[in-house]
Amino acid sequence: MYRLLLLSALAIGLATTASAQSATASPPVTKTDVVAQPAPQPPIAPSQLGGSGIVVSPSQLDFFVGDGESDSAPVTLTNTDSSPVTFEAYITNYGGNSPPPVLTGGPDLYGYTFADSDEAGGPAVNFRDISGVGDPISFSDADDGSALLDLPFPFPFYGDVHTSIYVSTNGFMSFGSEFGSFGGFLNDPIPDASTPNGIIAPYWDDLHQRDGDGYTFQLGDGRFVIQWTNFGRLTPSTGEDHNFQVLLSPDGTIEFQYGAITTTVETSHTVGIESSDNLDGLQVYFNEPGAVSDYAVRFRSPYLWASVTPNSGEIAGFASTDILVTVDARDLPEGTYQADLYVSPTGGGAGASLNHSIVPITMTVSDDGVASILIEGERGPRYLGSPVQGLTIDDLAEMNLVRGVPGYFPFSETNLWTSYDNSTGQWVASTGT
Repeated sequence: MYRLLLLSALAIGLATTASAQSATASPPVTKTDVVAQPAPQPPIAPSQLGGSGIVVSPSQLDFFVGDGESDSAPVTLTNTDSSPVTFEAYITNYGGNSPPPVLTGGPDLYGYTFADSDEAGGPAVNFRDISGVGDPISFSDADDGSALLDLPFPFPFYGDVHTSIYVSTNGFMSFGSEFGSFGGFLNDPIPDASTPNGIIAPYWDDLHQRDGDGYTFQLGDGRFVIQWTNFGRLTPSTGEDHNFQVLLSPDGTIEFQYGAITTTVETSHTVGIESSDNLDGLQVYFNEPGAVSDYAVRFRSPYLWASVTPNSGEIAGFASTDILVTVDARDLPEGTYQADLYVSPTGGGAGASLNHSIVPITMTVSDDGVASILIEGERGPRYLGSPVQGLTIDDLAEMNLVRGVPGYFPFSETNLWTSYDNSTGQWVASTGT
């Protein structure tokens, strides 16, 4: 029996912080929280994928890790033009096995979960008014109006990546332009086939702008805030005051924060998220008391087991740079997981016309990271799997175990160990123990 030792890097913990609910008022956002917002990029079209200009190597990444372990591999970006080019890199389209449910909210079919500020470990109440520093939203109408906003970063949502979003005066946002009859004033349960779909709904109701405003602002930690300030219901026309926010994070996390909510109709709004195909979603409340003053809800996107650093940069003409993809199997069950690494030129020289590239990522999580394979053939036992970073073969029988590299293992050396190096794409000899 030949043992294939799947060696992983030392586990890199993902720091998590549980926050307790705080009912005290949070200070408004000030100018010190301002960060530069990069120009938004157009959505990725399928015809743009897999192009040239920036050569990406390798073309795919395969990881084998044990329970709770992590591993990393470099990806080399080469600029084939004489002019510098800037790029951004991000990971999306997570799929595969579902992680365990978080608290009591979800998971839905895609894997989103939610927790609110009433639960242990849920988000803290932290409504920070941005009306003093944010950019006003120009709605098309005070009643059933909308506005199209550019996002400061590509935002992943149910497997798609978005760079813009519609914001409605009726207390929801949509990645599609179809709001249904009368601007989507009639709230629906989630999920539901009726438009709008592909929505993020902090307080979907028949609201009116009244004397209020909407604002956007990017916090110093990178999150993008959309705020409804002093909105009321269409009827009754008085005694209503709604102040709430949506906070979007680059990793796909969505948070609702509620400030002062004054209403005489507590059972006519929807809170939740829904996929663009209307087949999936997470409903927190539908036509029941729920979204009240000093309250918060956080939605976590699934399968955030992969990350890339740095996620942007500049490559000089005819030069190369490396980005590092890290996978982490912490809290994930055994199985196979998939994701896509997107590398997107963002400008500079010929970069404005270059195409996007996709590097598929696969992570296989096993109980202990060790597999035993014995395949008999004319030339003896052979390893027939795809080479991956961290794979070590112990050739006890002095045979050529690896298909495609005949004669690489000399018979003169006993107990030869070899490892596959993703950065060079080569099998290299190493000493075993």
